Amino acid sequence: MKKEEVKARGKEAIMDTAVILTSAAVGAIVSSIVTVTSQFFDRRVRRDELLIKAATELAIKHADFVINAAEKTGRDAVIPPHGWLVYDFYRQLRHLMRYHELPRDIQKSVEDYYRQIEGLGG
Repeated sequence: MKKEEVKARGKEAIMDTAVILTSAAVGAIVSSIVTVTSQFFDRRVRRDELLIKAATELAIKHADFVINAAEKTGRDAVIPPHGWLVYDFYRQLRHLMRYHELPRDIQKSVEDYYRQIEGLGG
C-alpha cells in the first residue's frame, strides 16, 4: 500500500508542477499581450501629440509669414482663426504620415496654384 501511495503522490506532484507551469505560461502570455497593447496605444498618443505640436508651430509660422508679407506689400492680412489653422495643418500632417501624400483637396489646390503661377510667367 505504501508503494501505491508513493506512486500516487508522485503523479500528483507531476500534475501540480504541470498546472503551475501552465498557469505561469498563460500569465506570461497575457502580460505580454497587455504590454504590447499598452505600447501600441502609447505610441499612437505620442505621435498625435507630436503632430498637434508641429501643426501648432506651422500655424504660428504661417500667421507670421502672412503678417510679414502684408507689412511689406502694404496689403491687409487675412488670417483664419488659429484653431482652424492648427486643425488644417494637423489634418495634412496626419494624412502625410498615413498615406505619404497630401489630402486630395489640398493636393488639388496646390496643383491649381502652380498652374496659375505658370500662367503668369508664360
